[in-house]
Amino acid sequence: MESSEFRLNVSEMNQSDIDKFLMEKLKWLERMRPKEFQEIVERLSTRASNVFLWADLVVEHMGKQDVGRWSDFLVNDAGLSLNEQIATNPLAKFHLRIFGLCMRTIGYRVDSRDATGFLPYAAQFWMTHAREGDECIDENFQLPSALSDCDSYDAGRVLKFFKKFDSYDHYKHYNYREEVPNSVWLESEDSLIVFLAFEGCNKLVSRHLKTCRKCQSPNEYGVSGLEKAFFLAAYRGFTSTAKVILEAATASGVSVDVDAVIGGTTVLYAACLKGKTTTVEFLLKHGSSVSKSLCQPYQFALHAAAAHDDESVVDAILRHEHDCGSDIERLLSAKTVAGYTVFHQVVLEAAEGKD
Repeated sequence: MESSEFRLNVSEMNQSDIDKFLMEKLKWLERMRPKEFQEIVERLSTRASNVFLWADLVVEHMGKQDVGRWSDFLVNDAGLSLNEQIATNPLAKFHLRIFGLCMRTIGYRVDSRDATGFLPYAAQFWMTHAREGDECIDENFQLPSALSDCDSYDAGRVLKFFKKFDSYDHYKHYNYREEVPNSVWLESEDSLIVFLAFEGCNKLVSRHLKTCRKCQSPNEYGVSGLEKAFFLAAYRGFTSTAKVILEAATASGVSVDVDAVIGGTTVLYAACLKGKTTTVEFLLKHGSSVSKSLCQPYQFALHAAAAHDDESVVDAILRHEHDCGSDIERLLSAKTVAGYTVFHQVVLEAAEGKD
């Protein structure tokens, strides 16, 4: 999501979901106003104009209204007074509300086999909205039950629907493909901390780790949810999120291998290959090793950095190693299995560039 703008993608397929949502959330109103109930629901549904967020905000607002004002509320302002709730930092608050709506939708439609309407969107984009609304989370924010414990039934629903509604199948014609979460990294995950870290949700990561213990246990490959979360947060450039994960792990007495090999690579090697200087500096500061040998084309992080046009990554590595008192000569003379030092690598890349 672009942080500078807010877009509502309106779909006519939302209408049936909105109708069911209103019927479910306003059951209390049916008991109080049985004769008017159907009319009120229909009026709200029409006013929503296929915008699910509008329906969600109005339902909450109705619960705070004096019963005698409902008619005026529906006929006149019909939700315009909601502006007071979002006067400060409206964009982030909108995203946070949509995040909550996504969570409730996933729970409400647990038995759905229908791939239309709001559910597929909620299943795919809840974490994107969580990231954009993260700054508005405070001590009064109630953590959704699904994010309290990865072993919970609610968490299972979130994971189930993410896998069911594959991003490519449902969003291959989406106008903003770069906003669709990369299911390649997440499709086999059963730890929600990885999803939160993938989108850089700092506060939700912190809150989740206070209540969920599963994320700290290693999987069948010996990699814990924390290590995978750290890897993806750093890989995606969310170094502040990666730092939150390390701090939480330290506070809990849990070890996180910052050089864990995931997908055949370490996050330092990947960052060097992509020329992400800030990420490289962060990783080196937190103990990543440039000497770790990998089954990758360049084998070492420094060789991967040298293969990149941005010299700042190489400078960052050499400066860090010098400050740490490392043997720079030994580092520069390290050879790959092909017999190449980092100098050979630079010459080879330059020669290939000329060709």
